[in-house]
Amino acid sequence: MSVGQAQGAAGSVIIPLVFQNTGSTTCTMQGYPGVSLVDASGAQVGPAAAQTGQTAALVTLSAGQSTTANFRQANPGVLNCTPVPVQGFRVYPPNQTASVIATASNLATCPNTPQESPQISPVGSS
Repeated sequence: MSVGQAQGAAGSVIIPLVFQNTGSTTCTMQGYPGVSLVDASGAQVGPAAAQTGQTAALVTLSAGQSTTANFRQANPGVLNCTPVPVQGFRVYPPNQTASVIATASNLATCPNTPQESPQISPVGSS
C-alpha cells in the first residue's frame, strides 16, 4: 500500500492510493477500500471517505502488478478554514478487516468544515 502523486482538480485534491500484489500468485480485488485521514498517532481526523457510487469491477492482479483507488477531498486552500495537517491514511482494503497506514507528506484537511466530504473510488477505477 502506497500513496501516489496528488493532483489538483477544480477545487479538489485527488490522491491515488496504490494497492500492489506483493505475493507470488495472481489475486483479485473488488470493491471500495475504507479510507480515513490520520494524525501522527494514527487517530482519525475528520470523517471517513464516502463511496463515490461507481460500479466496482473485479480487478485481477498478477504478482507485482498494482491498481489504484482515488481519494478526493476539497482543497483546504479554497475552504474558509484553518487546515489541520495529517500524516497519511488508514486504509482497509476491500472486503478486509485489517488496516494499513499509508503515510503522505504535505497533506492537510479541514475536518470540521461542512463542505469537506472526502470520497473514495473503487479499486481499479482510475
